[in-house]
Amino acid sequence: MIEWLLAISILAIIVGFYWIYDIYKLNKLADCLVGHQVEQERLEHQIHEKPFRIFLVRHGLSSGNKSLALYNSVPDPLIPLEPEGREMAVKAGNALREKFLELYPPSKGFRPRIAMRVSPFLRTRETALGLLKGMGEVASWVAFVKETPLLVEQDWGLFEGTGREKRKNRYQDEHLWLTMMKGTHQGPYWARLPCGESFFDVCQRMQILFPSIERDREGLRGYRKRSGSTDAVIVVSHGLTIRAFVASWCNLDVEWFSRSSNPPNCSIRMIETTNESTDVGYIFGGFDEENHEHPLDVNELNSSENWNVPSTVDEWLAFMKIQVNQGDSRPPSQRSRSSRMSALSPYPQKIDEATRLSLPVPKFGLSP
Repeated sequence: MIEWLLAISILAIIVGFYWIYDIYKLNKLADCLVGHQVEQERLEHQIHEKPFRIFLVRHGLSSGNKSLALYNSVPDPLIPLEPEGREMAVKAGNALREKFLELYPPSKGFRPRIAMRVSPFLRTRETALGLLKGMGEVASWVAFVKETPLLVEQDWGLFEGTGREKRKNRYQDEHLWLTMMKGTHQGPYWARLPCGESFFDVCQRMQILFPSIERDREGLRGYRKRSGSTDAVIVVSHGLTIRAFVASWCNLDVEWFSRSSNPPNCSIRMIETTNESTDVGYIFGGFDEENHEHPLDVNELNSSENWNVPSTVDEWLAFMKIQVNQGDSRPPSQRSRSSRMSALSPYPQKIDEATRLSLPVPKFGLSP
């Protein structure tokens, strides 16, 4: 009996010892997890306190910009830059170099880590090469270059490279349908090109891209920390895609699209982000098709897009009051549905009733 009691006592001591040891290990693990969480929050706070800058660069003058007829023989992804376009890219690289030296002067001993995101089209690849050439010694600050198909140009579907006049003759029904969608049914923000994309579709692509840019900013790969967060990213893309990037990243309203225009070739637009995103505007004006020597005036470009976005509830209510009452003084309850939709729509391109009724009915069954 005594032997049994002794054995049970020894077993109880051993179990108790392991139980106490397990509690000790759990407490140590909890301390480690809490410490890791505190350290992670501290690092995230440091990362989000310092400004993160995005430089949006449109490709240089391409052969497709000069002649739409090229689309009849060359696929859109393979359209190259013109010689003038390559020179534009080098000049834009010089402008980036000056801006980076201004923002990150070597005298302060800080070397930024810069990422570059590039559309895989030939003209954007060639533009990226020109930018790196023009950046000179600052190009060594670029830590990596990533290509992503999310940055490609808007898909024009059936209308790719055809031009407006050929579109009317070659795809009459589709052209009629798109005219109705843009004019009276949806508006240009939502209307999808036949077999292609709408501006809204391109904005959705940008939303898919943003998490990977944020992971680069925070130095994350999945849930694992990797060495070196990025301080800035250079995005080399296309005209409408850059507008979609700005609209999505800065949470701009759909009205901004109808009041903005595609950026000039090799123009540079900067967004600065800490806790909130600020569209700084153009820092380099780029070039138009006629003037390849001197960049466009930055102040004129920025003033043409002076669009204040409502940021508070009161501002939004005042903005909506202007939109709803525009062009019709009657209360909303006394207006027809089409009248209310027209008043809410920010788009000036409208088809009057007589023109709309005179349009032929498309063959694929949509009633005008």
